[in-house]
Amino acid sequence: MDLRTEITRRDINQHNAFLFAIFAGMVDLGLVNQGVVNELAKKTAAYMINYYSAKDIEFAIGNDSLETNVAFLFDFFNGDLNFVKEYAIERSGGGVRLSVASQFCRICPKGLGGAELKGTLCIVPHFFMHLMNHYLSRQNQLVLRKGQPSITKEAGNCIISYELAG
Repeated sequence: MDLRTEITRRDINQHNAFLFAIFAGMVDLGLVNQGVVNELAKKTAAYMINYYSAKDIEFAIGNDSLETNVAFLFDFFNGDLNFVKEYAIERSGGGVRLSVASQFCRICPKGLGGAELKGTLCIVPHFFMHLMNHYLSRQNQLVLRKGQPSITKEAGNCIISYELAG
């Protein structure tokens, strides 16, 4: 992997570089496993919710479809945090499916940070689930699809499948 090429292709800014470098370093030191990442995602989402509240950022989530509401929230949060460059959200069964172009993820500790690890250790599935659930209605609470990994790979994309918690 040529870091210069990856930084250009993924359009990495200094904040992205800082995040993936810290995370990749923690992985290299053996300080991170998937359980730690999942808890870190939950705590980080809670801090971000407090941040948005302190900045008086509110969301009016209406009676639109689950797909529309999730897309609205993900577009805002990703636009604010600049995590992924290319993605798509679509309805999938009783939930939604987020497809992220792997080669354009700006915080991947494996694809960008060069971390040698088993699995993905990606923060995106749990982080966005907790963040979005704070703003979605009770009947539209999301969980990761049961019985499968939080991320699956498909045609160069990382696929995150959420279903309704109900």
